[in-house]
Amino acid sequence: QLLYKSNKYIKSPEGKIDLLWVILIIILIIITRFLYLKEHPFLTWGDELWETGLESIAIFRGEIKNLYLVGYPDPYRTPSMGLITPLIPALLVPFFAHTAYMYRIPAALFGAFDILLVYFICRRYINRSVALFSALSLIALPIHIYFSRSELVFTFDIFMTTLIIYLLFLTRQYFLDNRYWLSVMGLVFGFTLTCHPSARIIALVALGITLVLYTTRVFTDKHQTAKFLTWVKYIVLVSVFILIGYGPKILFLSQSKFLHSQGSVILQDVDSAQLARFDPEALQKLQKNIVSFITDRYRLSFLGYIKEPLTNLVQFHYTEEKPLLPPLLAFFFLVGLIGAWHSPSPITRWFALFALIIPLTHSALTPDLNWSYRTFVASSSSAVLIGVGLWQIISRIYVKVYRYILVAVFCLYIFLIITRFFILEPHMFNRPVEEYMTTHLSYFLAEELDPGRFHHLCLRVAPHQLLFL
Repeated sequence: QLLYKSNKYIKSPEGKIDLLWVILIIILIIITRFLYLKEHPFLTWGDELWETGLESIAIFRGEIKNLYLVGYPDPYRTPSMGLITPLIPALLVPFFAHTAYMYRIPAALFGAFDILLVYFICRRYINRSVALFSALSLIALPIHIYFSRSELVFTFDIFMTTLIIYLLFLTRQYFLDNRYWLSVMGLVFGFTLTCHPSARIIALVALGITLVLYTTRVFTDKHQTAKFLTWVKYIVLVSVFILIGYGPKILFLSQSKFLHSQGSVILQDVDSAQLARFDPEALQKLQKNIVSFITDRYRLSFLGYIKEPLTNLVQFHYTEEKPLLPPLLAFFFLVGLIGAWHSPSPITRWFALFALIIPLTHSALTPDLNWSYRTFVASSSSAVLIGVGLWQIISRIYVKVYRYILVAVFCLYIFLIITRFFILEPHMFNRPVEEYMTTHLSYFLAEELDPGRFHHLCLRVAPHQLLFL
């Protein structure tokens, strides 16, 4: 029946227009995410080699016997960071072994899935224009292009983040009275907890929101009897399915690896020995000016959308020290963030809510202020708000010519952003030269030497480059 309705819709005039836009988006995705995937970015470095490269090859070869310990570059494979993403490239090892395609094709696929999911959500619950503007914005975001062409770990995170926001919207709008839907949410939360910590934090936040929604529903229902018992049943139900979704990996859980952090930034300046003795001075230091401290860090984290540069302590990830959003898109984002709370579509408020939460949970409360690979999960929410903001401006322009001019300026700006990424390569300029040299050496060893023969090589390598090789 669903296929029949879809076929009937596609044959309608409105469906043909939607199909045309979807084809256009897919073409842009192919151009920006899949073309020259091996050569751009040329440098292979960091997590893409560890979690989705060497670990995946080891899984395929059978060198890792316990699949619940994959995902962290630990020579003893003790407590794992819990990533599930090494299992995906392991399936491609027979086809693309020892090439960048092994982990970059899955990364590009999940980046494409994220763009398409954003488009279909906005098209279904807002309108066609917002869907198109949001998808184009997400296609053009430099950080989204970079990670979609390099790191599966983070594109998988952002896809799960967008999916969870969508499921929260469905929970609030349609399934709040359905206890079986709560089991579905529990499975999704449990599965997401096996991903990178950026997605885990989103899952924990969404779990808290889900429990608040169901708790409010139970205790405000006048027809509900035995409210406390019903609430306990809900808690037990979601807990059981979270454990099912998480699976046996819980037996190998490590607190330090679960959130990939040494703790809250609030506790960094407090001496643990003094806290252990309940020293009044240490407790007073912990409480003093804590609100202003977090407020200031949140301000800097939120400005990471529009002004403050995204940074990294180590040169492992996206290194262009620019805000998440280019200037014009940042303006539309601010307009959309304000207008989302007055929009007739509730889904916009969910994306606005997470656009406000992510700077707090992924930056302000962590030691990693405005790190690119953590705040990257806010890209989808910001793209939706860009589309909402642009549409709200256009809807208030009554002269059609001016509307067309604004849309043309937006499309030209999108084109310039994409062109700048691929032609100027600003994201690669601040890499150390020795990393390029090591990468060239790696490619030479992989492609120029005969793989069917054993070669004796003597390499002179700096100690800090040995692990890279």
